[in-house]
Amino acid sequence: MKYDGSLSYKGTVTPLQKVMLWRRSFRKYRDGVVTAEQAAEIDAAARAFSGRMGFDSPAIRTTVAPAEFKAVVGAALKGVVGKINPWLPFTKAGAMILAIGNPLKAPVFGDRRVGVAQIAMVMEAAVLHAASMGLGTCWMAGINSREIEKTLGLPDEREIIAISTLGHPPAGISLLSWDGMTHHLVSKKRKPLSELVFVDRLGVRIPDSGFSQIGSIEGDALGAIFNAARVAPSADNVQMWRFVIAHAPETKMALLAALPGGCRASFQQAPLLIAALAEPWFVKGSRREQPFFMIDVPIAISHIVLQAAELGIACAVEFGVDEAAVKAAVGAGEGFRAVALVALGNQRRNT
Repeated sequence: MKYDGSLSYKGTVTPLQKVMLWRRSFRKYRDGVVTAEQAAEIDAAARAFSGRMGFDSPAIRTTVAPAEFKAVVGAALKGVVGKINPWLPFTKAGAMILAIGNPLKAPVFGDRRVGVAQIAMVMEAAVLHAASMGLGTCWMAGINSREIEKTLGLPDEREIIAISTLGHPPAGISLLSWDGMTHHLVSKKRKPLSELVFVDRLGVRIPDSGFSQIGSIEGDALGAIFNAARVAPSADNVQMWRFVIAHAPETKMALLAALPGGCRASFQQAPLLIAALAEPWFVKGSRREQPFFMIDVPIAISHIVLQAAELGIACAVEFGVDEAAVKAAVGAGEGFRAVALVALGNQRRNT
């Protein structure tokens, strides 16, 4: 396995980082059965992550029943939006991870539905756990979600936010295959951190000294955390997320003022505060008009949360922010969206 050396911690690729680097969007699978026990393990991992985050809306359901899998694939392909994934009817995956949410159960701020963001984070935790088991996946949010909901008989308050095939990936990938071409033409062209992470103001890049002079969290740890976000999956690999670290006291105070009163005190005690934003993208949303920035940016945030946890660093996420105040605090221009504020705590050390 070839690893991207930029994702490491003190020169070593950690177990979680190996999983993040191995995970990719597989559209071709070899023959093989995903067992009910494997499906149950993935669902349990998703529930554990959701519980740790304090989410009460998301649900991950992994289906391995051949009839249900076939029905979901057929429903996903209906209509114009269903034609986005022409490879899906021919897949040998045989199993499917379903991201099911009740977005109205969580707070809603205009088109920023917190329930969508939560299920995106939980879904990525499930995908990464599947990868740790050697199983391949492929995120799909551009699907005919309403038809899938009808097929599954979901109650009106439940929505399909995304799905992912689940199966045994091939032993090798040909450069001329769909997976090979997308990997070399799209996935390998990820943006560097200098285009994704900024200090105090959007566009102010990380100093040449790196993260060592920013805040009280160890520089190597911060580098690992942001590189974990950098390798997160996104629609067409556009990496729409932008992170602004509040280094100056006035930036931190402005961001704290954008938080709801109930969590302001706990965020104020955090050594590092980060604004998570989305840059404009020409595709606004899926058929249900759930904006993609409320899916893709939370996926990257889930990588931050998981990488921080592996390094023993506390992390909190708040989606219920005053969007205009966050954008003003970090100088985000027209078209940018403020998605969340992330607080990183002190690193736990062995004594």
